[in-house]
Amino acid sequence: MDIKYKIMKNTPENALYVERMRYRAYGVQKLIDPTEDDFMEEIIDGSFLVFLCLVDGNPSSACYISNFNATLFVEYLFTLPEYQSKKLYLGKQLLQYILDNKVIVEEYFHQKFKKSSLCPGTNNVIPFYNSLGYQRERQDSVILSKKI
Repeated sequence: MDIKYKIMKNTPENALYVERMRYRAYGVQKLIDPTEDDFMEEIIDGSFLVFLCLVDGNPSSACYISNFNATLFVEYLFTLPEYQSKKLYLGKQLLQYILDNKVIVEEYFHQKFKKSSLCPGTNNVIPFYNSLGYQRERQDSVILSKKI
């Protein structure tokens, strides 16, 4: 199995593709209309840097990164259902690749990052992010962070 990582070009076609991929990963069955807001605009205008994980040349996992308050912010990290059950840990590997290669993100956003943060969305994914070194910033915070 050949696993590679690449940065997605911020085109309307690619934005629509990855947004449809995100919906599939989260089990949403509707087809995205390109005129809908979602995150199409942020992807196209470059507010998000999108990394893809390719398995045998097929997009399988993606991660949207932004620069939020001088922090490498993980907006979304998702893996398509057909790759989730294969025990490949593609999301974990993709995020680790991004953190190991943070200079790519720093060059893109023209910003040095000392920490990475994210909002896990649900409590059931917190152990996953904890396994990558992310911890709550404060006891009452929903944001998880780690020094990078």
